[in-house]
Amino acid sequence: MGQRCPACVSTEGRQRELNVRGGTGSGASATKMFLGIAVVLFLLTGMGGGGQGIYEALAQSNQAVAAGEWWRLFTPILLHASLMHIAFNMYALWILGPQIERGVGSWPFAAAYLASAAVGGAFFFYLGDPVAPAVGASGAIFGL
Repeated sequence: MGQRCPACVSTEGRQRELNVRGGTGSGASATKMFLGIAVVLFLLTGMGGGGQGIYEALAQSNQAVAAGEWWRLFTPILLHASLMHIAFNMYALWILGPQIERGVGSWPFAAAYLASAAVGGAFFFYLGDPVAPAVGASGAIFGL
């Protein structure tokens, strides 16, 4: 643990560092995955323009959630409405995500991110506009 003087290391032999979380590299694989999917979908939707029906399929519509499409509580974190919208959200995820993910591990981080998305979606479902769609990762990022 920590720093050791050359004399102590020479008497104890070669030391190795163990990764107790079992992850690899920077330990931010889930963060990179969420970030990458959001950027790819942003490009596929025509830079937030809602192209190819992706917006209609993934954006949170409170009417659709009420009709049983519960997955729409999670999927809006992958869509963004403008370049500034995705830039701010992905910057925040890039700053916060790796730190938290390295501390708890990739699976618990992904679970916390998705749970935060669901809570944000639930708040929008109960308090938001019944006909306006919701997109963005802000709720999940605030939850982190």
